[in-house]
Amino acid sequence: MALLSDFEGKAIKIAVATPGDVDATRAHSLLRQQLGNLPGQLHPDCQIFWVHRSTNGTIAPFKIDGRAIVPVPLYTEQPLKGHMRWIQDPFVCLQQHAGVTLLLPANTDEIGRETVRALSRALDCPVQHTDLHLEGGNILQLGDTLLLGKDLAYQNGIPQQSSWLKPDREAWTVLEGKLKVCFHAKKIVWVGTKHQMELGLDCTAVARCSWQPLFHLDLFVMPGGISEAGHLRLFLGEVDCWEQIGLGNQGTEAIKQLKLALEEVKSGLTEAIPNVQIARLPILAAVQSGRLSIDTMCNGWVEAGRNLGGAFLPDFGRNARKDAYAQDRHTAHLNAEQPLAAWGLKCQWVDMDLGQLSTEGGALHCSTKILERTF
Repeated sequence: MALLSDFEGKAIKIAVATPGDVDATRAHSLLRQQLGNLPGQLHPDCQIFWVHRSTNGTIAPFKIDGRAIVPVPLYTEQPLKGHMRWIQDPFVCLQQHAGVTLLLPANTDEIGRETVRALSRALDCPVQHTDLHLEGGNILQLGDTLLLGKDLAYQNGIPQQSSWLKPDREAWTVLEGKLKVCFHAKKIVWVGTKHQMELGLDCTAVARCSWQPLFHLDLFVMPGGISEAGHLRLFLGEVDCWEQIGLGNQGTEAIKQLKLALEEVKSGLTEAIPNVQIARLPILAAVQSGRLSIDTMCNGWVEAGRNLGGAFLPDFGRNARKDAYAQDRHTAHLNAEQPLAAWGLKCQWVDMDLGQLSTEGGALHCSTKILERTF
């Protein structure tokens, strides 16, 4: 979760997750491969805390293009099975008056706890425990308003009834009270859909217990800043184009469900948040081997200040693709830049080499977390 209580300013500390075992000799080259395409003008005074699995102990801090890189080794005997450890998942970052606090949810496993301990040492900041089940990528804090993926309610004890959540006013009241205290929030907006989504992602086991069109909120909703009139702006995913080859009835039906779910999300947001402004960003859906994969442009972040109005979005290897799908992606990029320009935001594409990881739904925002911001 990126703490976006104010949209003016710049991030000064960002954590990045990197898959695989890394030793000192490979550290520089691998991180450059993962982050080398981040725009050079992105926060020149920003410190990047690099969370990774280390094979030979602590790696000394170093610089890439003048940017401070602080390695945070993660030690674990559990295999990661070739998947990135999404930095969004194990913890939530709270901005307190005294500085940054890392919030450790009750559902955090040992890998997540070690991640938090390592970051806490590197940042010299406290850790706060909570008995709530939380996932950082499923939470967006917008000032005193908290946007939550609706499956967090189920994960925190709201009873299940068929394919929806059983109304229980007392349980909802208790849960929302805990959340408001935890995040110092005045209002909670639950984001979800009545249509249970089984999109065939690698996270299918979780998606089957999810009442959202995608696994995490940051895959299809992205804060867009505050308008001059003080209105909250949100970007919402929209199925823009997909690979037609091999798109059978099953794939067509899955995309139809996805579109319906996103429309329901839009309706829910406009009803819950007065004067909200919503713009669309493309979601590219492709059916590969009978399985629906997702590349979403919403998985990034916006920095809007007096001298900076930019959006950093994931580029899913557009320049490396030579097939017909590359043209679809190019069109999607152009379609994304139009609503950004309408809100005075210049789009900067970050071509991170995440390969299969990006097709699972995540990319730039999933593998990073804004730890501290200045305003």
